[in-house]
Amino acid sequence: MDGCPEEHIPAAQNSAASPSATNGAPSTTVPRETTSTAPATRFPQSGPSDGEIGLVVSATWGDELYQPVQFNGVRVGPFTGQTIVRKGETTSTALLRLYAELDVAATAIRDAKVAAYIVSLRRTMDAAAAQAHR
Repeated sequence: MDGCPEEHIPAAQNSAASPSATNGAPSTTVPRETTSTAPATRFPQSGPSDGEIGLVVSATWGDELYQPVQFNGVRVGPFTGQTIVRKGETTSTALLRLYAELDVAATAIRDAKVAAYIVSLRRTMDAAAAQAHR
C-alpha cells in the first residue's frame, strides 16, 4: 500500500473484508451489568417527571464585593443552581425562573452578611475610638 492515501488508517478500518482486530481469536469483551439509574446529565436522578422535558439549565448569581472602607470589604457569591426545563417552557424562561430563585436566596445571604459586616466595623471603630481617648 505504499503511496496509498489510506496507508495511515489501520487495516481494520480500510475495508469491510479486513480481518477483525482480534485476528480470529475469541472476543475478550466482558458483558456489562445494566443499571436502572438515569444518566448523570439528568436532574433529579430519577429523570424528568410528567411536567418536565429533561433539559438541564444552569444559572450563576455572580460574585459581588461590597467595600465601604478601603482595603476592607465583604464578598458575596457566586451562587450556582440547576433546574430542569418544564414542558411548555423555553430555555430562557427556565433560566429566568432559576435566576429569580437564586436572587432571592443570594439577596437574603448578602443582606445578612453586609449587616454583620457593618456591626463588626462599628465595633472596630468604637474600639479604636476608645483606645484614642485613653
